[in-house]
Amino acid sequence: MKFIGFLKTEDKNIRGGLELNELINQNISEPDIRSKVLQYLNEGVFLTGIMSFLYDNDGQPIGNLDYFTDGELVWPIYYRYYLAKYESCYIDPDLLRAASNNSQITISNERLVELENIFDKEWSGAWKKG
Repeated sequence: MKFIGFLKTEDKNIRGGLELNELINQNISEPDIRSKVLQYLNEGVFLTGIMSFLYDNDGQPIGNLDYFTDGELVWPIYYRYYLAKYESCYIDPDLLRAASNNSQITISNERLVELENIFDKEWSGAWKKG
């Protein structure tokens, strides 16, 4: 499992989280690539959510703090939002490969439960305790 598009300010325990300016100040991606990646992210399976409503850096509403997966990658709702808003938003190479495969996302219930358990440990910071 790989965590992509996470911000340190929203998900402080997720390893590899970025500051917002690090996430959105990358190379400008081509619109057709961003469109394909956004479509892929929109097809992700709901993993879990937190009872928290998010606003962007301009005060615009993003939505509930929900997390999605394709069975290998996990991303927060705000990653889709910022990718749509900024053409210079970072696109992880693994995400780009997954979106380029044109395959439909399907995850078994058993795998989803396994991913939820892994995510819960990461999100809670249990990995820090050894």
